[in-house]
Amino acid sequence: MGMILADLVQQQLGDLARFQEQALGLPKAVVIAADANFLVSRICPVIGKVSRLVPNCRFELKTMRTDDILDALHQQTVSLGFIPNVAKAKGLRTKPLFDLRYGVFVPDRLVPRGGTLTAERALRDCPHVLDESDEVLRRGLIVTAETLRVQFKPTMTCSSQVECIAAVRSGFYASVLPLSVSIVDCELRIVDEPVFDMLSYKVAVSWNERHCSVNPHVETIREALSESLQD
Repeated sequence: MGMILADLVQQQLGDLARFQEQALGLPKAVVIAADANFLVSRICPVIGKVSRLVPNCRFELKTMRTDDILDALHQQTVSLGFIPNVAKAKGLRTKPLFDLRYGVFVPDRLVPRGGTLTAERALRDCPHVLDESDEVLRRGLIVTAETLRVQFKPTMTCSSQVECIAAVRSGFYASVLPLSVSIVDCELRIVDEPVFDMLSYKVAVSWNERHCSVNPHVETIREALSESLQD
């Protein structure tokens, strides 16, 4: 009962704060949460265009883990959360957006001579950099390597997709990255085979209807972002 009461009090305080913002004519705050890679690669490139639809709105982008995003949505401290669709979003609304698919990005200088560059050879024979912040990818690669019967041991680890891209661009590292990634100024090959299907998942946007009822900007932004991301 104590936890339920605490949640109710927190919701009431949140509603009151949003009412005060509206009464004072302050810009409404819309908080968008996702993992760092998604914010950098997907949200930041389109948020400027979306912001023009709601001029009296202040955006806050927050890097958060999936479980923390779900908690924050329930507590109404986050307006929109972008999460894997497999996450349990009980009590929240969720809309699937698109499939996130992975492949191995291999600079030409690392391509083994002779034969076809397969997923097995790319994972086994090339020095790899791995984004340790992507938990779904890390777990999936363990299963993928077992399926291919290879040992996958990254030569270097880092904390973001941006760092992996920079390492691949140097020409000295391969990396497993979303197929939507674009790496310029680097001659490379991308290995995309059915075995990587086990790494793929559908990205969804999740929200709390109660929060939307007191901040109508959220629905407008949600639909605009959904359309931009699906494109």
